[in-house]
Amino acid sequence: MEEVEKDLIYTILILIGLALVWYFTGGPSRPLANSGPFLKKPVEQHQQEILYRTKEEAGNSPTSKKGPGRDSAFKYQATLAVGSGARESSPQKEYIEIKASSVNKKFLLLTGWSLKNKNGQEVKIGKGSYLPFPAKINSQQIIFLKPGEKAYVVTGESPIGTSFRVNKCAGYFEEFQNFYPPLAKECPPASEANTPGYLDGNCLSFINSIPKCKTASDNVPLELSGSCRKYVTQKINYQTCVQNHKNDSDFYGKEWRIYLGKNKELWNNGKETVILSDENGKMIDWQTY
Repeated sequence: MEEVEKDLIYTILILIGLALVWYFTGGPSRPLANSGPFLKKPVEQHQQEILYRTKEEAGNSPTSKKGPGRDSAFKYQATLAVGSGARESSPQKEYIEIKASSVNKKFLLLTGWSLKNKNGQEVKIGKGSYLPFPAKINSQQIIFLKPGEKAYVVTGESPIGTSFRVNKCAGYFEEFQNFYPPLAKECPPASEANTPGYLDGNCLSFINSIPKCKTASDNVPLELSGSCRKYVTQKINYQTCVQNHKNDSDFYGKEWRIYLGKNKELWNNGKETVILSDENGKMIDWQTY
């Protein structure tokens, strides 16, 4: 029994001695104490988590595209296409395209972004009219793209005096002006409007014959009644279309027409580099041809 007690005392003394040596040589603050079988070191894991969140917030993807500038947080949220820039010399026909990714979670504010050519000439994207009216001074709002929407950025002047968001009645603009690319003529048929009860059968037949997005001011048959002639010349037009359909859920299209107001081509028909940058001058996307 005495031998057992002695062995126990010796064991306790040895443990106390080891503890004192461990404590006086640094204890828990020693570098060795922080090493061990981590799958990832805590700092390394934290850095990777930050990088992952940054990519998520910027809408990044596993693919990469090295360009001639610092990357923007909007990289991969918007893409650039050369449109007609590689073939057109007329500023009214020259355009490029900006498209918002369909997986974006927020709207993209284009106003303040810039475009630059290989010669360093830079232009800013300004404001536009959310609901335009020709031959009027249109109020200007910031331009933004919802997920999946796009903008045609035309080098020249706007045929209606403003950049604008396309709507289901905008095809009427094509009757008297030329747009590049052409506006879709998908206006609601004039025959779908709530026509007055006083219009006779001949008048209604004529209204049914009017093509989409067309007025009838120059093609009204003389045999139609005066009330019919007045109605078709004053009520079948863009303004009435807007009045009748502006509250439709599909009234606004998924497209903007942006005009830079230049009188010379901006994008070379030969070799060119087009750079899209955010309001801080950081590159979002670029294209060469």
